[in-house]
Amino acid sequence: MNTEWPPVPLLQLRNLVLKLGRQATPSTIRLLEETVWGTPGGMRYQHGNTSDKVQALHCPWFLYLEKEAETIGVLCLDQRKIGEMEMFYIRYFSFAEGMRRKGVHETEGETPASRGQGAFKRFSSSFFEKPQALLENAGVTKAVFYAYVELENARSRDMVKQMGLQQCGQFDTLIFSRLFPKAKANVRRAIPAEQPILRALVAQFYAGHSFFTDHGLFYKDNFFVLEVEGQVVAGLQAHAVSWKVVEIPGLSGKLIMRMLPHVPLVRRLFNPSSFRFAAIEGMFCLPGHENKLQPLLEGALAMLGLNTALIWLSSKSPVNSLVKKHVSLGILQRLKSNVPATVVLRAYGCSEAELGLLQQHPPYISAFDST
Repeated sequence: MNTEWPPVPLLQLRNLVLKLGRQATPSTIRLLEETVWGTPGGMRYQHGNTSDKVQALHCPWFLYLEKEAETIGVLCLDQRKIGEMEMFYIRYFSFAEGMRRKGVHETEGETPASRGQGAFKRFSSSFFEKPQALLENAGVTKAVFYAYVELENARSRDMVKQMGLQQCGQFDTLIFSRLFPKAKANVRRAIPAEQPILRALVAQFYAGHSFFTDHGLFYKDNFFVLEVEGQVVAGLQAHAVSWKVVEIPGLSGKLIMRMLPHVPLVRRLFNPSSFRFAAIEGMFCLPGHENKLQPLLEGALAMLGLNTALIWLSSKSPVNSLVKKHVSLGILQRLKSNVPATVVLRAYGCSEAELGLLQQHPPYISAFDST
């Protein structure tokens, strides 16, 4: 990333200025740290360690709306090359809390806050209609913009509509949990010298998936492997994540929020004020070693001092079926509601054949991008 690249003003409306930059300003970081993701009645949570994650993005571009030098809206696009295609992952899309509607049904009337929110929506919609400013500065002529969204979330549906995104496959959230995860003698952290072969093994395992990226692998040296007779037969990346959970939808969500935190042992699995978990990606195994995935997950949790892991897998991915067959996920998986999320995209300058290749394969879901 070129940290010397100066922000470029794109549009201005009275005291509102839309800029394109390479770095997140301090007020942008504050906005993202304060954002409660989701919508009332759905899953709502706050990210932890936002500043660290922003600094670790692969090749970010920030479209941010400023009012008197303070960020009140931000869209972050993380650039990466996947196969032969240039892609931009829509990493963040947020407005200042005062700009949000307080409820999904409050659509009548206009306030200064809704006018500000409306201005950012108009700016961002205009950007997605003609993103030439970004494409030219990024040095690409065609690209795919994509995101992970829950279409049951009203704000996500709104974002998808205004950005002109279309659906491209669903994925599930699997929850692996153990009250007392046991350390495994044959599970350890990967060493730097192993990274090239492990990258190749993960890429081969997900060769039949679209959107595969290995950017999240080896983040903070948290790639774990399981050995049999000195040979690595399975591995995974586990991101240590902390969220503050505000709301979980459905009756089971209310049960989880109200009861589990007050049950001493079960509180280990889920504490909404500080939900600490491992976000899993790049999980693989060699043929014949599918039964090693469960001890690998448990061993990784034990080494991280965590009790819960979240795994995002396409509903059409053979890895999803493999995990459900060979891994006993635990109590949280049985309690949660099944709300599939969706990969959405918008392409610029791409052929129908190129888009068809993306749509015909199950998408790979990056846990680094998801958290």
